[in-house]
Amino acid sequence: MKSPEFVQEEELSEVDKLLLKTFDKCDEPPSTYILAKRAEVSWSTANGHLYKLKSLGLVKGAVGKSKSGTGRKMVWWISGKPY
Repeated sequence: MKSPEFVQEEELSEVDKLLLKTFDKCDEPPSTYILAKRAEVSWSTANGHLYKLKSLGLVKGAVGKSKSGTGRKMVWWISGKPY
């Protein structure tokens, strides 16, 4: 895995860049659903790109509980960004 400071700009697609910008609009670690909705892409597209960004070391993710408490969801945050 590359260190985030060594990721080349051309390695990131327009969707990757859009998702990274979308984090600026979030006050707490957002779920895949929230990021997809705010970036106006499908959940599947967001999910695939978030895992790519995770493999590049640009974001981190963890499984959290849904609001109902009965399900699970993936939440994401920018590496090094305190919430």
